[in-house]
Formats: sequence, C-alpha cells, structure tokens
Amino acid sequence: MRPMYETEQDRGAEERVVQLLCDRWECRWWKLPIAYRLDYSLSRGDEVEAWVEIKCRNKSYPEMNLSLHKWMAGKELNRATGLPFILVYAFGDEVYWRAVENDNPKVIMWGRTDRNDWQDIEPTVVFPLDGFKHL
Repeated sequence: MRPMYETEQDRGAEERVVQLLCDRWECRWWKLPIAYRLDYSLSRGDEVEAWVEIKCRNKSYPEMNLSLHKWMAGKELNRATGLPFILVYAFGDEVYWRAVENDNPKVIMWGRTDRNDWQDIEPTVVFPLDGFKHL
C-alpha cells in the first residue's frame, strides 16, 4: 500500500483555507472520506452545495497542477449531482478559486522527485492562475 504523505500541518493549512471560504460564502464545510478523492463538501444546513479540492503551496506558481485522478473524481461528482466542483489554490495569505466547467484542460506528466516514490510523477491537469478568482 502506498504511504499517505499528508501531514497534520497540511490538514491544518487546508482547514484554515476552507474556513476562509465558508466565512466569505456563509456556508459550512465537511471533510470528505478518502473514498471521494476530494477534500471537502460545502453546505448550507445539511444540503451539499459544492465539492472542493484545496491545494496549499509554499509559494506562488503561475498555474495549479491537479492530479488527473482527482480531476476525474471531481468531474464525476459534478456530473452525478449537478453540484459545482471548485478548485482552491492557496499560498501564504493569498487564496484563489475557480469552478471547474466543461474545460478541455492541458494534461502533462508532473510531480515530485524528492521522495523516491515513482507514483509521485503522474498525469496532471494544468489550470493557469489567471483563470482563478481572488477570494
């Protein structure tokens, strides 16, 4: 089985970002079980209104890369429920978001090489930062 690289610090950073979203959008967040592949759902009351994937980075990049597998999971949740699939890209105090539409995104091989895990290099979907809205 592949190791889980997400740390408590990573989860804390994501929770801070999702709480910022909810404060701004007046909603509530729910951490999704790992089987859903995405990070959160957002709701008002108990009715889910969106699916969310958050990527926190230490510095700004001109684009967000998302695992093709996660993109497909988000698109499938969107297709099955009709609810928006939202990507959130955060670095420092800067938070950006976008709803994934019927994009035909660029797909590249991308990932980390510092952990000696061959599965860290995978097909990823590329989203230019200029397609995101500042929170």
